[in-house]
Amino acid sequence: MTTYTKTIDPDRYDDRIRQARREIQISWNTSAGKQFLEPLPHAHYFGIFSQPDEKLMGFSEWYRYSNLPEGFESSPYGRTIDLPAIGAAEEIANIRTLYLLSEYRKSFGIYVKLYVSTALSALKRGIRLTTLSTATTALQLQSLYLSMGGQLLGHARIRGLSVDVAVFLINLERLVTSPVARRIIARD
Repeated sequence: MTTYTKTIDPDRYDDRIRQARREIQISWNTSAGKQFLEPLPHAHYFGIFSQPDEKLMGFSEWYRYSNLPEGFESSPYGRTIDLPAIGAAEEIANIRTLYLLSEYRKSFGIYVKLYVSTALSALKRGIRLTTLSTATTALQLQSLYLSMGGQLLGHARIRGLSVDVAVFLINLERLVTSPVARRIIARD
């Protein structure tokens, strides 16, 4: 399947973003308030589309920690993970959502292409590192994050969620130069 990635307007895809956030909560066996569903005004959105029909297959949603009102302190992990010890808030982003529609979730290549494209976009904006999280029960995703060079920073309880999350740190330069990423980039 041929795909392409591009920046997307969250206002155009706001229903899809809310639906994805709901599905993530369901898969984590939790529910949370509206603040966890709404697109973020300070986030960047990146979509992956099929060709030639231009169907949205998934998207990523990320924000720079320095764009939060209180930087690291107002992050979902700020009270549990020592984020300032990792680096400057201007150089670290949090990937809040990395989502594929259900019919594409078993395709490792599509997931990696979306993540690598997101990483390249973030690198162009001066981001060196990203955090991302998943439910502590999502062992398959945790394994994938580790295989992508992720480092487990610890576990956190996000205020408003009834589930613990595993928080990972990924060096974007290392990710985009990995053999898997280079194959994905070479195809484009």
